[in-house]
Amino acid sequence: MAIKERAYGSTHPSVASSLNELGNTASLEGNYDAAEKYFMRMLDIYHRIYGEHHYLLGIALSNLASAYAGKREWTRAEMLYRQAIKVFTETQSAGHVNTAIARIKLGRSLLRQRRYRDAEVESRAGYEILIRQIASGATWLVSARKDLVEEYDALKQPDKAYEFRSELAAAEANRSMLRSGSRPLYQEWAGFVRRQRVNCWEQFEGRFRANTTSHAERNCS
Repeated sequence: MAIKERAYGSTHPSVASSLNELGNTASLEGNYDAAEKYFMRMLDIYHRIYGEHHYLLGIALSNLASAYAGKREWTRAEMLYRQAIKVFTETQSAGHVNTAIARIKLGRSLLRQRRYRDAEVESRAGYEILIRQIASGATWLVSARKDLVEEYDALKQPDKAYEFRSELAAAEANRSMLRSGSRPLYQEWAGFVRRQRVNCWEQFEGRFRANTTSHAERNCS
């Protein structure tokens, strides 16, 4: 990073990018005080360059919030996650992956404060955005499911908790099949288990029939 600072100056975006990498490394090592310092400086650089309206500012806010979460300073983390969500919503969209992840993180900070109803709203909102855009076994979806199970248990809603326990089990079974070299036959099964709605099955069946028809046509040509 020192080389970049000499070459570009101390407030260049490439310096902020290096600070982000250092902060993430420190967080992984459990050194949240160091991570906080890196992310705070990263945030300051992005403020200077972009002002209040750039998605990179949202990333800096979210990462700084995660450093506070690592130190169990949940109210400070909550405040910064809310700021990050606002930035992501304004600069990317309410349905963007970054917005979803920040909402899941906010849900976790609220859950740790035992604010279960508020936590469920954020965890579920982030989950619903991600489930349409990324693989069902992705890390943030797994995290959201675990939080939702805990939240619904606390809210005395066992049926909803069961839905997400079923999804967790299905995702783990899917990962086990991939590790063993087997190919999962129905990768959308977790979503079907969760919703248990007729329209979900009809969509799946429709895609299956379309694929089958297309394959038959290719064989006949």
